[in-house]
Amino acid sequence: MRRFALRLLATVLCGGLSAGAANWPQFRGPGARGVDERRAVPTHWNVGTGANIRWQTPVPGLAHSSPIVWEDRVYVAAAVKAGNVELKVGLYGDITRGSPGQTNSAIVWAHARRGNYMQTPIVIGHLLFACTDAGVVTCFDAATGAVHYSQRLGASRQGFTASPVSDERHVYFTSEQGDVFVVAAANKYSLAATNALHETCLATPAISDGTLFFRTRGKLVAVGAASRGH
Repeated sequence: MRRFALRLLATVLCGGLSAGAANWPQFRGPGARGVDERRAVPTHWNVGTGANIRWQTPVPGLAHSSPIVWEDRVYVAAAVKAGNVELKVGLYGDITRGSPGQTNSAIVWAHARRGNYMQTPIVIGHLLFACTDAGVVTCFDAATGAVHYSQRLGASRQGFTASPVSDERHVYFTSEQGDVFVVAAANKYSLAATNALHETCLATPAISDGTLFFRTRGKLVAVGAASRGH
């Protein structure tokens, strides 16, 4: 039997957040909406050059749980064991799709073969965005279920586990390979940017005060504009 020691790490955000910054106290933030509209989040960044990266730090152990933010700290969990632990992406194998959806007195709309397995959909205003494990994003009218568009993100071999988050301007979809696709929060598909984290990422990011926090395979990465006035 493999034994792991679970660790909860609190990282002090030295200069990372302003006084009175919004807390992100749980998976997908306040009310589990996945949205923090108080400040715009960058659409472009570069982990290698440091552009729009406030800081990044190695995190020991293996974990895919989402970071949470409370006041001036970011909390992440990790499972630590002796030696190196190989991460296998796509552990869940083939997912058999469900039967076609039907409406009734309690279900106002349904779509066959457009559901999610791992990721939680996100509602922004009157739009609902859902991303499949294979990276196909569908934008629905949240009230009627009408499909505005359906679009694949990136290469067909990329998998998606993390749930999307938003600043109400853009929706951020993170692939297991660590590519973050920034899509306009609108009823027409528009890809604003694709940014690489250069590490595997299965955890849903957190947002607080214009900063995105990504928990990758080995690091915690804070993405935010260099100038707080932007």
